[in-house]
Amino acid sequence: QADPEFLELGNHTMTHPALSALPPQRQLVEIADASKRIHSLTGRTPIAVAYPFGRKQHYAADARRCAKDCGLLAAMDLRRRINRPDVDPLDLSRFPVPHDSQEDFERAVEDWPQNSRRIRVVNNHE
Repeated sequence: QADPEFLELGNHTMTHPALSALPPQRQLVEIADASKRIHSLTGRTPIAVAYPFGRKQHYAADARRCAKDCGLLAAMDLRRRINRPDVDPLDLSRFPVPHDSQEDFERAVEDWPQNSRRIRVVNNHE
């Protein structure tokens, strides 16, 4: 069992669709069902969602509204922007996890964004 002080599980939808290809009600179901499933497995409700595929064309305002309607406090894409204080919390960017090595991952987390240009990031969802 993971210690909640060190691990936060987030929502990533039930079937990993491009949300922009779905009508709003289906987007809501994808996000809500994933949150319910995470809660049923862990006893904790996620507070954030990572949009599947993570590019701007894969989600839009409907997805942000659905995330908010599901009680999520934050949502992230993969557009590699710096999150500034004025950014909508339902339109944040997340740093993709490097797949090369644990050492690369640790360096990226410890020194972000200074090391971001030196790390080769492989994103299998693009």
